Amino acid sequence: MPEYYMAEVRRSSAFFIFAVIAAVWCSSSAAALPGFTPYISDVSGEYVYYEDKTFDRTSYIGFLYYNDSTYAVRYYAPEDRDRELPSRAVEILFSLDPSADHIELTGERIIGSMTPDDTELINYIHDIFYELNSRRIKAGAVSPSAANTDKSVTDDFPQFGGNVAMDYDYIIPLFNLKKITSGDGSVLLQIVTTGTLYSSDDESFTSFSGVPEKYFDRNHVFSKDEKARSKTFATPDGQTIVLDSQWTQPMDNLWMLGDTAIVSAAVIPKPDGAGDNAASVVLRKMLRSTKDSYISWRDISLEYDGNRYVINCVFFQPDSGTVTRTFRILTDRNDGGYYFFTLSVFNNIYQTNHSYFDSIIGGYTVMQRGGGHE
Repeated sequence: MPEYYMAEVRRSSAFFIFAVIAAVWCSSSAAALPGFTPYISDVSGEYVYYEDKTFDRTSYIGFLYYNDSTYAVRYYAPEDRDRELPSRAVEILFSLDPSADHIELTGERIIGSMTPDDTELINYIHDIFYELNSRRIKAGAVSPSAANTDKSVTDDFPQFGGNVAMDYDYIIPLFNLKKITSGDGSVLLQIVTTGTLYSSDDESFTSFSGVPEKYFDRNHVFSKDEKARSKTFATPDGQTIVLDSQWTQPMDNLWMLGDTAIVSAAVIPKPDGAGDNAASVVLRKMLRSTKDSYISWRDISLEYDGNRYVINCVFFQPDSGTVTRTFRILTDRNDGGYYFFTLSVFNNIYQTNHSYFDSIIGGYTVMQRGGGHE
């Protein structure tokens, strides 16, 4: 990994921690599609992409929230060389009446050029935007309570062939929709990625072209030094990380394994005015794509043991083909804040050295006020 890339990794790590903190402190404002109140408010620039498997070619449909009266919806199909099909993309910017209790359009604009062949896709975009919102309204509350987490609703959805099961998850932005399956269990629509645009020149939504089912990034090499001595690092805020002498510490809360992996530890303070969903707001932030790097929801593993979340996820960078494996741990503090641990490593290195990196994750502990490690 070139040094300039490592500098960007350091900057991104610091930015991510800041962005998570900002997300918690700003979590009290309500923002959502019309007709329902989500457990977590959507934020400007937040988006979600699905793969729609009802098409006869690989097809994605994405939804972007600008504000309560402005949304973008984009259809994208990558090039199919075997069938000699060029890529296709249609994006529409919609204006809505934010006071309505359902989607009521006040205007729309097609982004880019349009051909007569796009008419059917434009109709599809209109229909799915209306229908997903209508069905989300009917689904009612979707929250982390035992009754509503991963809520599944059976519905008649003609656009998807009739009776379907619609699975919802409060962590997913906009519609909270995770997937749609048919009566025989076939997946018809499934979440691919979520993200947030961080600036006016961030083109992560309009440039999304899919996440591959198989990863071919094998360009990174790591050999564990069997003679490396174990080293224990303790942060002033009570976090303990067990590494070895191969790691360096360029910053107080940052450790690097050459150009192979990076570890960070921070504290997110108790947010003023945030409701009971503060931890969920941070969790959603952890499961978002960043600029030019898309998280694969297919590869997400999430565990919760009562006071901490452990996330195992994969990020894909389409420009370089690079794939990274990231582990994030969010732990409750007694003062209402959170401990926040991250380990990122190239995916192929993790796959061939998973016991080494798993031991780092397993050796991470926090000291709660009043004593006692967790």
